[in-house]
Amino acid sequence: MDEPAQRVFRSPIWEFFERGASDATCRTCKMRLKTPTGTTTTLVNHLKRHPDPFKQFEKLRAAECSKKASGPKKTTATKTADASAASCSYFKPTLKGDSQRAKMLTTKVAQFMAAGLHSYSIVEEPGFLSLMHAAVPEYKVPLRTTFSRSVIPDLYAKEKERIKGALRHHFDHGTSCYSVTTDGWSSRPGDSYVSFTCHLLDEEFTLHNYHLACRHMPEGHTSENLKNRGVSACLTYLDFFSMSAQRAALTVAANCCQSLTADEFPLVGDSVALLSGRLSHGDRKSVESACLALARLVDCLAAHGPLLQEVAAQGLLPAAQGLLALSPPPVSSATFVMVVRMLAVLCAACPHLAVQLLNNNIAETLRFLLMGNSDPLGDDIELVPRSPQELYEITSLIAELMPVLPQDGIFVVDSLLVKPNAHQTDAVLWKWRDDRGLWHPYSSIDCKIIEASAAHQSGEDEISLSTMGKTYTLDFNLMQQINEDTGTARPVQRVTNQGMAQMLSGGASATATGASLSSPSSSSSSPSQSGGGATAVAADPRAMWLREQSHAGGRAFLGALFGALHEVYSSSAGPAVRHRCLRALLRMVHCAPAPLLAEVC
Repeated sequence: MDEPAQRVFRSPIWEFFERGASDATCRTCKMRLKTPTGTTTTLVNHLKRHPDPFKQFEKLRAAECSKKASGPKKTTATKTADASAASCSYFKPTLKGDSQRAKMLTTKVAQFMAAGLHSYSIVEEPGFLSLMHAAVPEYKVPLRTTFSRSVIPDLYAKEKERIKGALRHHFDHGTSCYSVTTDGWSSRPGDSYVSFTCHLLDEEFTLHNYHLACRHMPEGHTSENLKNRGVSACLTYLDFFSMSAQRAALTVAANCCQSLTADEFPLVGDSVALLSGRLSHGDRKSVESACLALARLVDCLAAHGPLLQEVAAQGLLPAAQGLLALSPPPVSSATFVMVVRMLAVLCAACPHLAVQLLNNNIAETLRFLLMGNSDPLGDDIELVPRSPQELYEITSLIAELMPVLPQDGIFVVDSLLVKPNAHQTDAVLWKWRDDRGLWHPYSSIDCKIIEASAAHQSGEDEISLSTMGKTYTLDFNLMQQINEDTGTARPVQRVTNQGMAQMLSGGASATATGASLSSPSSSSSSPSQSGGGATAVAADPRAMWLREQSHAGGRAFLGALFGALHEVYSSSAGPAVRHRCLRALLRMVHCAPAPLLAEVC
């Protein structure tokens, strides 16, 4: 039987090891290593422990690769040549981490990460490593911890020193004037930052911009701005600045008035007069920002009547009424809706403010908004074109100018005829989520509009909502809020208020009890036993104002708006607007004296 042929060992590694059947012995330290598959990787790794022999091995391996590259081409297949070249590349010496070329490549990778806002984990992604190996096979990309702990901080320190040197050079060579600005911005993932930038012109009138600092601001800063009297600081000397600066200051003021608490009102109370005076300004964007700030302030204080009276006492009512009476309207439809809704909130929370509007001939303004003229004696009644949202808010304001209906007597049946799901408008909250994942509730009025909207109740796909100067589309299938101006989509959710639901369920039983008291079997019950609602209505300042037959304002109000409301009800504005018209008409009929009704009907 023939003996098997001897295996040829061509690797330079065998110059430093004694070959065995399935192992190899190091000639330097006499250590025996297993090589069952004939590979030499284990031997190369072991030889690294001996620096001098390993250097000799690298020289032999480099010489062998150079010899193969410069020798005549083999007549083997193309893939064999590619494999040989790949083998030479594999055995090419790796760049040391402290070499100049390795440091340069590491710095370039760090600059790539910093300029592109890439995460540290990108240096461990397979695709990035494959790219770097194909471009520079001998370069080994450092770990992510190396970049986060040393490379990126060192790059930041060098860039900081470079900017310091550049500024020092400018100031040493004649630059004496500069400006600094702060700017808040958001990154692509939605993180908030604030930056500090220096702007200057050199001796050749070349503009230079240097970013001096950038800080992550994940938390809200409205409270800090309020505590530092940010609103007052923005508005006190507003007229001394350019129009663009005035717009920016009013935008800051509007942001500070968002999510305001009653305890924080003294921090912005002295600025209400400045905002009210801004409603008569000629710049449209400034007026809309002032309207947004005032509407947010009123909405946040809707449950605090005395504070709302302080707000209205600083010229808000005549300024808002004058803004609505202008033709053509100086603001957008969304801002118009917001201002009318603000007046409705004020009248609902403070009846005395409604009386002030009535004394200021608000009826003529409302008739002008509906009919295009303020003459109550005109025979022709024709509505001006308005959106259903505008008609809804105007009719809501008219209803809030009238006293509320009582809850006893004949009006008890009104609560019994209400559909069971009508109480959901008070028992649920609608919320939207911002870029930081925080949920914010809509205002009380907006929640009621969404919940009681015809689109939601009838199972339609979406509804249009105008709030705080912007128009949104609420998609009930995707549960998203879509900004019609920017197209930004944000998630929304419907949350049940368990405590309010229990309260409403208790109120339903109380209503049933009231109904039994007003039944024929208990007709001898006194009005006070059934809730005393008539007494409360009689004490309403709006009722007292309307019942003064000698008061010309009462006849003017009913004469101007009774026919207009009937015309709105007869239009095709939708069930929500018709419901508001009926409520306003019923309040007029209930509180007005019979002779006064006979004159206007």
